[in-house]
Amino acid sequence: MRLYSPVTLLARKASEDYTLKAPTGEEVFLKKGTQVLLPMGGLSLDERVFPDPKVYNPDRFDDPEQRRYFMGFGDGPRQCVGKQPHPL
Repeated sequence: MRLYSPVTLLARKASEDYTLKAPTGEEVFLKKGTQVLLPMGGLSLDERVFPDPKVYNPDRFDDPEQRRYFMGFGDGPRQCVGKQPHPL
């Protein structure tokens, strides 16, 4: 799911003014209402996020930092049917 996600782009809209800070120290200001697109293929193959990205290594998700970047089904309350508690 990480390498061949059914989600190609994840679209979000900034709900408030926000400043993104890159690890390089660069900052990007997002004004409220700005549309942001996250390319899932680019994220899943980024070696800064997933070292050796094409290698099958399920242990990588033991690390909470790497686990937060996995968005195989997108992100948000409807990302996975099994993630939410059953309503009954």
